[in-house]
Amino acid sequence: MSTFMWPGPHAARHPDRPAIILGDQILSFHVLDTRSNRLANALIDRGLRPGDRVILYVGNSLALVEAIAAVWKAGGITVPITPWIVGPELAFMVGDCQPFAILYGPEQTAHVDHALAGHPEVQHLFIGDSPAPNVTTLDRLLASGSERLWCTNHPSGLDARCTDRYALT
Repeated sequence: MSTFMWPGPHAARHPDRPAIILGDQILSFHVLDTRSNRLANALIDRGLRPGDRVILYVGNSLALVEAIAAVWKAGGITVPITPWIVGPELAFMVGDCQPFAILYGPEQTAHVDHALAGHPEVQHLFIGDSPAPNVTTLDRLLASGSERLWCTNHPSGLDARCTDRYALT
């Protein structure tokens, strides 16, 4: 099975089974699939194209897993960066990978602001309440995306189910 299809088939077969357990937080396959579809659609609507990079600059969390699945479903490339990377190293990584967006939380705000100086094209995706008007929150993106994953980035120019795009033949 292609990793791009995950977690859809599991959600269809076992919707209520836990997909992710983090401490006392549990995310079922259905919820993970639905939320990652919403986020993937919202990212595509904001301009994410196949091959675009999204920096995941956040510690272990349910949001991290949702973002990984969403970026893969949308055809993007995840660039996980540990929150321990700061200052000039983070700024270099941002400049080097030229990301479409960076996902981060409140603990990383100051580091992200410094690293993105000179990179106004990079979209901010924030976990939590927005620290500034130009920063989009993950919750706002989730609310704007459709549950059904349709991929408008299909090479043929036609809409196609993203799972069909990556299906094994």
